[in-house]
Amino acid sequence: MVSETLLGHAAGAIVHRIEGELGAERAAAAYDLLLRERVAADGGSLPVLDVALLGIGEDGHTASLFPHNPALAVRGAACVAVHEAPKPPPTACR
Repeated sequence: MVSETLLGHAAGAIVHRIEGELGAERAAAAYDLLLRERVAADGGSLPVLDVALLGIGEDGHTASLFPHNPALAVRGAACVAVHEAPKPPPTACR
């Protein structure tokens, strides 16, 4: 859907897709590595993206980052697996 509705209007866009089909842990590790290899960091160790397209939950939440979730404490990772989210899906890569 992103390809059909957005990328046709963004000539030259470079897309880095999270491979969610790998499962949360493997997808997060693979995406972190991909970004570090292909995207420049800006003054720090984390890659900097121009645009990040996030899903939006039915209640307006994004990225499955909810209060008190252990994923919020992770530092130094460009992507982290999220477990036990209170909204579907309970496990994801963000």
